[in-house]
Amino acid sequence: MIKVKGDKAEIVKSIPLRNSFGEKISGRVIPEGLVGAIGEIPLNFDMSRLNDDIDGVDTEGIAVDKDENFWLCDEYGPFIIKADKHGKIIEKYGPKEGLPEILKYRVPNRGFEGLTIDEKGYVYAAVQSPLNINGETKNTAEYTRIVRFNPETKESVMYAYPVDKGYKNFGAAKIGDICSIGEGKFLVIEQGKQNGKMQNLIYMIDINGADEIGNNGDLEYGKLKELKPVKKELVLDLREYGWDIEKAEGMTVLPDKKTIVVVNDNDFGIATKMEDPDNKSSNMEDYIYDGNKKEFTYNGKAVPKAKVIMTQNSKSERESQIWIFQMDKELK
Repeated sequence: MIKVKGDKAEIVKSIPLRNSFGEKISGRVIPEGLVGAIGEIPLNFDMSRLNDDIDGVDTEGIAVDKDENFWLCDEYGPFIIKADKHGKIIEKYGPKEGLPEILKYRVPNRGFEGLTIDEKGYVYAAVQSPLNINGETKNTAEYTRIVRFNPETKESVMYAYPVDKGYKNFGAAKIGDICSIGEGKFLVIEQGKQNGKMQNLIYMIDINGADEIGNNGDLEYGKLKELKPVKKELVLDLREYGWDIEKAEGMTVLPDKKTIVVVNDNDFGIATKMEDPDNKSSNMEDYIYDGNKKEFTYNGKAVPKAKVIMTQNSKSERESQIWIFQMDKELK
């Protein structure tokens, strides 16, 4: 729980998230072969192996239902999680385990990024980026997916969210959060580099009249010629008001329906990058690390000078910030 007063914010209460045995949940990855595994290996600062966590989650969105239960989503599974008011997980849903199997094709670490609950009690979760069906569609699919989950019947419905056209490829689009404003309308944060510049945009979307999307890859492969996606309308360009942080990843609307509150992800104040003097234009994703040989390879060749370094983020990036925007009229 956070208390905001003036230009200060104070954490006044925290509730640890725990598994069914009462043990604290970690953010370490799920073991390979289980639902939610992302193929990553957890390493210490000296590149030694850490243990996986069968209950590991990378929590993102959060909402509270009428019974004071917490609902959360995560990037790994992707999972939708229900926890009681004390933080104990009582329900957990993932691909083919209560949610559509197609969601297993989320790009690793780009599962559900936002979650909200509407006035009917339905839970909505937004996939961060377009799905990567059979490793073929992450950059070409023009849509990501929004899932509606019914906590009573355990049934799911999916809708198509059209990402903007200004990215180098559609895989660069990232949803930051989703927030219900009632009657089938929501605010959504969409962000990423568009036309060479970082954008952090808040759209209003309307799912009324949108098509329900099947549990297959027709959406990502562009086979739905008569598709009716959700409608979207720009509400706020955060950068026009001085936002200079990469990740806007939390949002809510206050009861007056005119005040939008946005928070950032500071990535623990740490920036991780690859340092390789022989391949200066490379990205970290281009490297493979051999734990036995304790060396990196790049394009199949050993690069003995390459190393991962951690540095401090810029001042604005490492701060945890809360921004409050007062709109001229109610959002509806």
